[in-house]
Amino acid sequence: MKHISTPNLLLLNLYRELPAMENLELIERLNEDDSLNTLSQTLEKGLKLLPKATFSPKNSTLRSILAYSERSSLAQC
Repeated sequence: MKHISTPNLLLLNLYRELPAMENLELIERLNEDDSLNTLSQTLEKGLKLLPKATFSPKNSTLRSILAYSERSSLAQC
């Protein structure tokens, strides 16, 4: 496993961004270390308390981005 600090591993795990093998290793560590398990549970509770944000750009914004992208790609040809 890469040497990433434990809080970072726990956060990657919470956001489901930890590779499968590293996730299995972390689960094993959580089962063996009560203080690490407590920290993991605390982070999970904190994550659940965060407000759920959704972002939807205006259609005009999307059209502007797509038009810019198209002009940029044509300019490179």
